[in-house]
Amino acid sequence: MLICVKNFFLNSIQMKRYKYTIVLLLVVVLPYGQTTSASGKDGPITPAKKLKFDVTYEDRIYRVDEPIDFTIEGNAEEIYFYSGEVGSRYEFRNEGEKIAIDNVKVTFESARSNLKVPCHRWIMISNDFNGEYKSEAAIKAATWTDITHRFTLASDNQRTKSGTIDLTRYTKQGPFYFAFRYISEEYTIAARPPSWRIYDFRIWGTTGKGRNKEEFTLGDISKTPQSANFIAYDFQAEDGLGYNRVGPNYLRMEPFKEAAPSELHEVWIISKAIDGNLVTESSEIGTVLRCACQQPIKEHRYAFNAAGQYSVVFVGIDSDSGERIVKTLDVTVK
Repeated sequence: MLICVKNFFLNSIQMKRYKYTIVLLLVVVLPYGQTTSASGKDGPITPAKKLKFDVTYEDRIYRVDEPIDFTIEGNAEEIYFYSGEVGSRYEFRNEGEKIAIDNVKVTFESARSNLKVPCHRWIMISNDFNGEYKSEAAIKAATWTDITHRFTLASDNQRTKSGTIDLTRYTKQGPFYFAFRYISEEYTIAARPPSWRIYDFRIWGTTGKGRNKEEFTLGDISKTPQSANFIAYDFQAEDGLGYNRVGPNYLRMEPFKEAAPSELHEVWIISKAIDGNLVTESSEIGTVLRCACQQPIKEHRYAFNAAGQYSVVFVGIDSDSGERIVKTLDVTVK
């Protein structure tokens, strides 16, 4: 029974210097099991929908390019299909497959200017650096292997290719750090310290597996997720950086110009920890067969263009509650 009490107001009461107005608000009492819509009409409460979803097919051996008819039943408002082929595998929907790397290689270009003062350059690699880039003690405490002799370095301001160098032997102990080390000798203000620059740096891995059967970039000089995330540290600069730079396309090693000219200057530019043993491919995606705004579907036809054993997955989702049912079917194609 609906009881409404409305438009009842007490007269304003004047007490001394204060005025009070009391308002009784609208009170609505509904019988159990009923609700009131926006239009004011009563109706029964709608119970939560129970998701039902099932997929079946004729379980037999199929031929390459032979259509397979999957029968879909239930009330799922969203339906996704994963064929089980590389690029559409349900188990890699959130994170891509981790693939073992067969070989790791590196290449870059370098140039050198302001050659009136001698400088010394090294290419270093370490498996035990602790990642404290701004600590001279931490850098010196790490075990660094000098691999400079394997590269061709520029002798002047002309960009020089380093050659393509295999680093696989240095990756077997786990992630590694790649570093450029630079020391300039004493210089004067008139004779600027030498500048050593690195361009087009790239470390990549090769493998015969996965979607990309050729190369995976492990580190470069960029602002992308493939960046080697180089960090520069000048032992003598007050701010640790000085005139050295890690740009979007190059690295520059050059002592802090305002520092005492009589000192030797040591600069390191070190990469992030690079895993040369595993690479993670991008996540794999399914095909949308139905979204909530579309009409229900009763079947899906698909054919495989290569022989194999496929784990086919259909996902049915209730768009309101988010409830989902996953159906996995093993399909053999010969």
